[in-house]
Amino acid sequence: MNSAVGTAMGGAGVAVPVVPVLRSPFPSRVNPYSGQAEQQALRWARRLGLVRSHDLAALAGQRFGHLAGRCHPELAPAPLSDVCRWYVWFALLDDRYCDRGAPAEDQLARRLALLSRVLADGVADEPDPLAVAAADLSRRTRRRATAEQYRRLVLGFQATFFGLLWERAAREPSATPGTVEYLGMRPYTGALPAFVTLTEIFSGRPPLPQDVARPEAQALVTRVGNLIMWQNDICSYPWEAASGRPVLSLPTVLEQGGAVSSALALERAAQMWSAEVDRYRQARADVLGLGVPALRRYADRLEDLLAGFLTWHYETARYR
Repeated sequence: MNSAVGTAMGGAGVAVPVVPVLRSPFPSRVNPYSGQAEQQALRWARRLGLVRSHDLAALAGQRFGHLAGRCHPELAPAPLSDVCRWYVWFALLDDRYCDRGAPAEDQLARRLALLSRVLADGVADEPDPLAVAAADLSRRTRRRATAEQYRRLVLGFQATFFGLLWERAAREPSATPGTVEYLGMRPYTGALPAFVTLTEIFSGRPPLPQDVARPEAQALVTRVGNLIMWQNDICSYPWEAASGRPVLSLPTVLEQGGAVSSALALERAAQMWSAEVDRYRQARADVLGLGVPALRRYADRLEDLLAGFLTWHYETARYR
């Protein structure tokens, strides 16, 4: 970790905090079919009306094929393309409904309710491209998932929708969420439960549901999510601060809660992230110590997911 603290002078002499660089301490492999998966996902997004032709270059710059390929380095081309479609779909949902030009709160609630129903039923009864795409993803994923896995996937996205509604309210000027509240909700705003279940579904040979529910496995998932979400908050801080919208992230809640400068808040967030790396390693050791082969595979795939996101955050144009 490069934990330089201070400020640099930006345009017009404005002081900009120096953002710590949190490189992944875990090696990340890249699936050789990453480029193919991205091209198929981009064509899919254009065909279903998720993006227009002139938006494809910007979407390609976000490198979701690389993200899918890093998080799933051993997948065959077809399942890797489906994972990439999920990543593209959620990013567009987040942009369209929650971040950039988001609809009014009541409209957002209705749109998320629609998507919740589509994911559960696999049928889109409205022409909304995000709903049509969700129905297509549902059909593709049901072929690979057990009924219990797909049930958890839907519940994971429903928890995410709740998190996005909370985030919308928490961004209001009158709202001042504390650090404890923010940390409790961050896994849901980032779709962690859904992405973890997708990893389980597409990796094959899953552990038993009761093994996934073990406290050791759940602690490992929590540590994975913290490292991904906190690094994302720190990496995206300059872009969010420059957006002109209210910023809600780990550095900002630390800044507001501790009445400290943005530079010091960023440093404290980086220190939290570094300490979480050690907690993650212990949580992984606890899972491996259970001696359950399926849980070992589960922990290995979670490490691929973790290393993939931690590396991709520095490769994508999404936060620039």
